[in-house]
Amino acid sequence: MVVVSGNDDRVNALKAIELGAYDFCQKPVELDELRIILNRAFHLAELEAENLKLKAKRTAEAGMHGIFGHCPQMEGVFATIRKVSSVDVPVLILGESVPAGDGGAGHP
Repeated sequence: MVVVSGNDDRVNALKAIELGAYDFCQKPVELDELRIILNRAFHLAELEAENLKLKAKRTAEAGMHGIFGHCPQMEGVFATIRKVSSVDVPVLILGESVPAGDGGAGHP
């Protein structure tokens, strides 16, 4: 969003940007200036979308930082990790430990 206003108060411009506007433009609008602002805004939106897509791809490919598993139980563990990962508190996840290379419980 680009805010266009006849009010030249800097405080209003900063408040608009703080609330999510990409930029602030004063009236009367100079079309060349507005064109530059809009091109930059669209370019930034494309970069942000690409960044989100790359982050999602990296997360999907990397698993959970060295924790592997595709069974329903491990998907449950991953879901729990995702839920608590945004909170800065200690978390203890309890469960069965299986040595590397061992299918566990008599499975190859």
